[in-house]
Amino acid sequence: MSPYLSDASQFLRTLSVGKIVNILAVQLSYSISLLWKKPVVLGKPYSISVEPVDFCNLACPECPAGIGQLTRPRQSLDAGLFDKILDEAAPNLAYMMLYFQGEPYLHRNIFNLIQMSVQRGVYTAISTNAQLINDSYAEQTVRSGLHRIIISMDGITQETYEAYRRKGQLEKVLEGIASLRRWRKRLKSATPFIIVQFIVFRSNQHQLSDVRAFALAAGADRVEIKTAQLYDFENGNPLMTDIDRYSRYRKIGDGRYEVKSKLPNRCFRLWNGTVITAAGNVVPCCFDKDAAITMGNVASQPLSDIWKNKRYMQFRQNILRNRKNYNMCRNCTEK
Repeated sequence: MSPYLSDASQFLRTLSVGKIVNILAVQLSYSISLLWKKPVVLGKPYSISVEPVDFCNLACPECPAGIGQLTRPRQSLDAGLFDKILDEAAPNLAYMMLYFQGEPYLHRNIFNLIQMSVQRGVYTAISTNAQLINDSYAEQTVRSGLHRIIISMDGITQETYEAYRRKGQLEKVLEGIASLRRWRKRLKSATPFIIVQFIVFRSNQHQLSDVRAFALAAGADRVEIKTAQLYDFENGNPLMTDIDRYSRYRKIGDGRYEVKSKLPNRCFRLWNGTVITAAGNVVPCCFDKDAAITMGNVASQPLSDIWKNKRYMQFRQNILRNRKNYNMCRNCTEK
C-alpha cells in the first residue's frame, strides 16, 4: 500500500459514527451562520491543536517563541490537564495536532502525550524542527503510534537551511527522517506518515525546483510547499520571496505590500476547531500566538462550556461582521 493510502486508511480507522455526525453538524451550523450572519454552533470542535511547550531550541526570526517575544510565561503542558481535555473532546475529535508554539520534543513526556491521544482513538499529528530526533527518539515516536509528523526543512543545504532555522543543523533533520524510516521498517509500522514542509523565503526560493526530489530521497512521504507568514510586511521584508506564486503578499500602488487573498467576513476555523496553550488557555486559532484573545481555561472550565460561551460567540459574531478589525486575521489565508 502506498504511504498516501496508508495514511488515509489510518485516518478513516479513527472515525466513528459519532465523529461523522459531529462533523456534519459543524458543517451545517457554519452554513447557517453564513446565511443568517449570526453565529450558530451545533457541534463540538473536531480539530484541536494542543501546545506541549511554548519555548523552542531554535531562533527562527519570524517565530515569537524562538526569539523570546512571547509575553506569556514559559510552560509545559501538564499530562493530567491533557487527559482532562481528551476525556471531554476525544469522542468528537477527528484530528489532534500536538503543536502550537515551541518545539514539542522539548516536552519531557511527549511520547506519553502522543500515546494518550492515540489510545483514545484520535488521529494524532505533531510538527517539529526535528533537531532532537535521534535514534532513540525515532524509535519512541514510532512505538507511540503517532499517525503523522510534519518536519520543517526550509533549505537543502546547511547555508540555506540556517538562514531561517537559526541554530539548526540540516544534517540532524536528515538523520531524524532516516531514523524514523528505519524504525518504521524495523517495527513493521505504517506510521508515522512523514511530511517535509518547505516554507518559501527569498533565501531558499532558488531551491524550489530541487526540494521535492531532495526530501523524497531523504525519506519523506510527502513534501508541502508553504507561503511564509511575515509580521512586518507592509513596507517589504528581506525574507519575502519575489516569486508571486509563493508569496502571501503583493505590492500596491504606494509601494507598500498587502495580503493578496481577500479577507471575507467568515472563518471556518472558529466552527471546526480551537487551540489550547500549554497553560490551558483556549484561543480562537493558531494566529493568536501570544494568546491575547483567551476564551477561557480548560483547567477550570469544561471545554464544551468555553466553546459556546458569550465571549466565543461574540468573537464569531465580530468576525462575521468585520474580520478586518483583528490584526491577527490580516495575515491569514483562511477563506
